[in-house]
Amino acid sequence: MAYSWQDVMLGIDIREEGLREQEEARKISEMQAKENTAAGLYSLGLSIIGGSIFGAPGYAFGKMLGRGIADWQYDWEDMELTPGKFYKEEEREYARTKKQAADDQTTAQITQGLVDLGAAYIQSGGLTAEPGEWDPFTFGSGEEAWTVFGEETNIPFTNIDMPGVQLPQDQSLFGGWEKGEGLWQNIKNVAPGIGKKFQSLKPPEVAAGSIADLVN
Repeated sequence: MAYSWQDVMLGIDIREEGLREQEEARKISEMQAKENTAAGLYSLGLSIIGGSIFGAPGYAFGKMLGRGIADWQYDWEDMELTPGKFYKEEEREYARTKKQAADDQTTAQITQGLVDLGAAYIQSGGLTAEPGEWDPFTFGSGEEAWTVFGEETNIPFTNIDMPGVQLPQDQSLFGGWEKGEGLWQNIKNVAPGIGKKFQSLKPPEVAAGSIADLVN
């Protein structure tokens, strides 16, 4: 069967359009993957900073802010395939699945934000504090309350006091750190307390029948 030059050019156009849309879809997927990576890194860094200054709510809002910044920076949700002439049905299906992925991500972010806020309440001692004892800007409550830095701690390499809520040094994460002790000795001094304090961040376990008892 002989092909005319029009058939040949049509085949070339179809192939080029398909390759172009594949490349555009690849870039969108790449942007989505970059957002996921950035969200994890930003959330980690900002939650550490937030928790160090504002306790449990700072930790939670740092995580949410990190995800929000990544979502703003990598706006793959608004990227689209350039409309073509030959793959209309495939373009519509791609647009539908991409929108579904964007909607699912938004739902997941909202849900995770609510989980983070609930965790912050638990981590700040909201479930264990005695009446009038709860301080939302610390971790734990009562005698078990702690902050990352203690009172009269300066911002590194400055004489400026660390901002935020700070408890006495013996109730801080690095309260056992002593100048002149040396790095290894200080690590041994603070490690047991750090392990114990981080154990307090775990949400209380729910007994097997608790949820059923609430429903019935």
